[in-house]
Amino acid sequence: MKSTKLLIKDLDQIVSTYQVNEYRVEKVTLGGEFIVAFLLFDSMNELENNWQKLSGLFSEYLEEYLFDDFSRWNFYIIYLCKESVTRELQYKIENNAFFARKIVQDKYLFQLTDENVEELIIEHIDFTNLKINAMQPEPEAYQSSSEIYLKLKDADTISETDINNMLKSLEGTKNEI
Repeated sequence: MKSTKLLIKDLDQIVSTYQVNEYRVEKVTLGGEFIVAFLLFDSMNELENNWQKLSGLFSEYLEEYLFDDFSRWNFYIIYLCKESVTRELQYKIENNAFFARKIVQDKYLFQLTDENVEELIIEHIDFTNLKINAMQPEPEAYQSSSEIYLKLKDADTISETDINNMLKSLEGTKNEI
């Protein structure tokens, strides 16, 4: 992953007007190029009052970087908040379909350093930090005295013809599974 900080004219003044504590805009190369804006708010109230306005402003100020459908659909705004954010507000922001994919992370107490920005991209966009357990769980030993179960319990290792014959032999029986 390669990331380059974008400097956008007049953006400093605009984001400070909307109570953004710290911001950063990055052009990221990761299987294609996309842009991610990080906006850090001190309080949930500031986030709630300003996220929509900022989304609209970014759609205007970043138009020069959004030159094709891929870049338009792969623009992210990650709203960070030092306080806890309600599930309702998070849902409202993340499911808003106007311009950009939006992500909310609350209780964020770090500065937007290169390392922290990279971690946020990995956590919310790239997902290379996922730990997947490759172990298969042991199947539970199920037992039954049912005639149907006894005939079909090994169905995955017998031929389709044998299965059809077993099913025909069970037709009309009143046995339970």
